[in-house]
Amino acid sequence: MRTPPITIGNLFLSGLQAIFDADRLINSGDAIICAFDHVSMGEATDRHVKGTGIDRAGQNAFAARSHELAAAATEDGR
Repeated sequence: MRTPPITIGNLFLSGLQAIFDADRLINSGDAIICAFDHVSMGEATDRHVKGTGIDRAGQNAFAARSHELAAAATEDGR
């Protein structure tokens, strides 16, 4: 591996930094990959949900709702 692995969770302390780092890694060809499948995280997700009836739109809707709930909980002090 020519690029040191990073833990994306550590980058969430700065959301904008996470976006910059992800963009840099993708554009440099050192894209974020799944440690098990050695493919991009999006491709790994698509592979793992194949046949489950969960499509990309469903995944996106779930993620959006999750973020909405987290934001509401933060706003409420939970």
